[in-house]
Amino acid sequence: MNDYYENELKILDVDVVGVCEKLEYAGAKKVYDGLRTISVLDKNGELLAEDKLLRVTEEESVKVSLHINNSRVANKQVIKYKVSRVKEVLDLFKGLGYARVAEARARRISYEWEGVDFDIDIFEVVPAFLEIDIGDGSEKNLAEIMNLLGLKERDAVQMGTEEIFAHYGKDYFEEFKV
Repeated sequence: MNDYYENELKILDVDVVGVCEKLEYAGAKKVYDGLRTISVLDKNGELLAEDKLLRVTEEESVKVSLHINNSRVANKQVIKYKVSRVKEVLDLFKGLGYARVAEARARRISYEWEGVDFDIDIFEVVPAFLEIDIGDGSEKNLAEIMNLLGLKERDAVQMGTEEIFAHYGKDYFEEFKV
């Protein structure tokens, strides 16, 4: 499981239009701009109690992800795989006793630039945030990226989406409870 550690940094409360303009000016390629649906599944509270999160995310494709050590971002591992049909995967988990406990819809804008992935998440209940994932093969560093985006005075934080909601006084699971 050592290969599944997540290394994403987030910048909170970003100017969506400004960040998109700067990324496009730098030559970043927009790879997604649309609504995504995130379903959180659980079986009688057992995964959440074990600090695990099972998600099915619909964008252009369907992705299933298991987050381990979800509340401890520095030790968080994420195992992801893509499937082709959301209904069938949700039915499979339902047959195994898992039910949707939360379902969130948010706009996501994604860019790729020189080995770096950028995702801007726009939820209605918290300010937009930028997720930066510097790939292993990228020669870019965080300082260079922050300067490029005009964010060099901002702090990059290691927080999961649920922690970002808590930062703004919101409970992710209550906001999107099924």
